Amino acid sequence: MAANVQSIKSMMKNESLLIIAAVLALVSMFFASSDVVYSEHVDLKVIVLLFCLMACVAGLNESGVFQSLFSKLTAKTVSVRKLSLMLILVCFFHQWL
Repeated sequence: MAANVQSIKSMMKNESLLIIAAVLALVSMFFASSDVVYSEHVDLKVIVLLFCLMACVAGLNESGVFQSLFSKLTAKTVSVRKLSLMLILVCFFHQWL
């Protein structure tokens, strides 16, 4: 029993954002009108796409792609202003790269 309590405490400490999001979702249910059907508001396509995006980003992060890109970006810029400009322009012109 004590091991279960410790594992729950450990999970709550490691997944604090998930716990906060769940609590806020439950609180928001009390402020919504009672005629709202909550299952209609869940868009499964968006949830699946977000999960896939998170899985891809986690994989790229584990393989060190982001660290390599960050090292190359910071090596080419000499100031924070130029780094900021480069990051903004990369987002703006990404479709033509």
